[in-house]
Amino acid sequence: MKYTHLLLALGIGMVPNLLKPDATWAGGFTQPEGAAFVSTTFRTLESRTFEKLEVEAYAEYGLKDNLTLIFKVPYQWISDDQFNPKRTNSGFFDGEIGIRWRFTQDPLLAASLQVTPIIPLGYDPNAPLPLSRGGVGLDIRVPVSRSFPVGNRWGYWTVEVGYRPYFSNRSDEFRTFAEVAVPVTDRLDVAAQIDSIIGTQDPEANFTKVVGQFRIKATDLIRVVPGAYKQIDGPGYGFELGLWFTFGGAVATGK
Repeated sequence: MKYTHLLLALGIGMVPNLLKPDATWAGGFTQPEGAAFVSTTFRTLESRTFEKLEVEAYAEYGLKDNLTLIFKVPYQWISDDQFNPKRTNSGFFDGEIGIRWRFTQDPLLAASLQVTPIIPLGYDPNAPLPLSRGGVGLDIRVPVSRSFPVGNRWGYWTVEVGYRPYFSNRSDEFRTFAEVAVPVTDRLDVAAQIDSIIGTQDPEANFTKVVGQFRIKATDLIRVVPGAYKQIDGPGYGFELGLWFTFGGAVATGK
């Protein structure tokens, strides 16, 4: 519980000092040419005796109006109390660098093809408590997003379907994602997500969670995003705190 307590204390301390997305998009939308979206997210996971704290660096850069470069690097600390002595591990997790190509022209409806290689970043998959099972992979998904008016503000919904093959003995995965975000005030959005992983060879890879987020506009360039999630198909739960930055007219994707 120490990771969760630390994150909750940090998030609760920040929120009272902050309380719109302009047109806030997600999923299928791409960044304008030359614009950048950057985020840092702190995320916990508690599941029986297992604990994890993750710090994730994520960025998008608009190569063209319909082509966005994607970059993600997570770092994790994990521990498991079921062993004596307790096992721990830490290090960089699977990194991602890829592209999202938007193939629709409708300004309010976006459908894209996203292709992202998955690259293990030096951890030992055979460690007593491994960060992951290793193996290079390829995430291929089709996200579709649509914005909709809420009064004089904008919300959006997104659905994504994807497949992730691994070029190793690691189980391939079907992945689905759905999200809706609705503005409440000029400075506050609420969002709900469902995120699912289904392993094709290994049922232990299965993981489905529901997520709730508050997205607080601190300045024109910065959003603070506290949230929480609960695993549907198991006992896991966690909290997250994101800091989102937009540059050059970028849009906040929430991914």
